[in-house]
Amino acid sequence: RGEILALSFMGLTMQQLGNLPKALELAFKALEIAKTYHLERLTGAALNAIGETYIILKDYPKAVHYLHVQKSNAEAYGSEEGLAYSNYDLGVAFKEMNQLDSSLFYEQQSIVHFQKINREEPLVYAALGDIEMKSGKNVEALKFYKKSLQSSLTNNERRASASAYNKIAIFF
Repeated sequence: RGEILALSFMGLTMQQLGNLPKALELAFKALEIAKTYHLERLTGAALNAIGETYIILKDYPKAVHYLHVQKSNAEAYGSEEGLAYSNYDLGVAFKEMNQLDSSLFYEQQSIVHFQKINREEPLVYAALGDIEMKSGKNVEALKFYKKSLQSSLTNNERRASASAYNKIAIFF
């Protein structure tokens, strides 16, 4: 159990640091161990790391596949956090494929699941801002970017606040 979780979160960390081959290696190793010991309920973070890595690599069909597996597992095992993050990342993947209706649907679903765990995720608001920008609704986009910034500052989330500042700067 500990090895699965450690490898999963190491995979997420490697993905965020930009070491994508290592991120995939660690996350797939976590999946392999989970399958061997029938501990699939512990694979949410590994599946998320794989999905996010494939988004970065612009392999959206693979990203969507692994994120749907994460979402299915989260539904099966009752993980609101897993549902929140899988929906958020599915929204990002669909946004990158310019399927804005699908993207909006998944981002709205992620907000519902984050609310169930009393969490406001600033990156969701940034994604909603991106959707609005791609839709030509610049005023609405800026509102979401500012909401992302406010949420990240309130929760002292420096990575999210840096992202929100960057989105606002690009906007102007």
